[in-house]
Amino acid sequence: MYRLAECTRDMIKEGVKVVSYASGRHMSVESALLMNLRTGISQTCGELTKQGIIERGVTHVETSAHQGARNTGEGHQNHESWQGRVFYWKEMDKGDTNAEREMFSSKKVREVIEKQTPMNSNVIQKVKESLAKKGWSLEQTEEGDSLLENSGKEGMTFPSGIIILHTKASASGFYEELIHYGQIKANKGTYEPIENTLLEIEAKEKLLKHSTAYNITDYEKELLTDSLEYYRIALETLRKGGI
Repeated sequence: MYRLAECTRDMIKEGVKVVSYASGRHMSVESALLMNLRTGISQTCGELTKQGIIERGVTHVETSAHQGARNTGEGHQNHESWQGRVFYWKEMDKGDTNAEREMFSSKKVREVIEKQTPMNSNVIQKVKESLAKKGWSLEQTEEGDSLLENSGKEGMTFPSGIIILHTKASASGFYEELIHYGQIKANKGTYEPIENTLLEIEAKEKLLKHSTAYNITDYEKELLTDSLEYYRIALETLRKGGI
């Protein structure tokens, strides 16, 4: 703040008291400098966050939220429309092989969902009620479907206590998220690529092992087997220092 005050005094000594912008807006020197300082800090924090996302192999991020967010404008200019939501990190290159893009593409997921048998809605409702008593939320919405399809998944489970499940999720998709829920409750997962890959492998192996009890169809078992093979290859590559 000392440097800011010093800078303000220097500009005023030079006769600069007001900063004018092309938009027609006018600000005092102090206000303009404060705004630029905050913007610089915010951008630096953003870059550090981005670097952390890349280094840890994170594929999904949750935006912060606050009251009074701007609700005018289109796209990203309307802050209220995107705050407090989960987004797929498209710039995440680690592990983004051609095989993964094909396996987890939105087109592939939509094709798979249409071929699969949806999970019994009564069972889902009972689990939803049980989770609610534990402070968790299981959500099935059209907006969630769009997010999942764009992310190439049937469901996603977050440590914040939210499970997003596709409205047409299969038995394997439903039970996999419950497995991930159990992993989180057991304090597994460190957001590290190897650890996350191991958890994916663990979930797929459990689903295949208990496929009869979970009423998982042969078609779903084929998909699980392919997915398991992918994650095993990915794990081997990660351990060799690749991806």
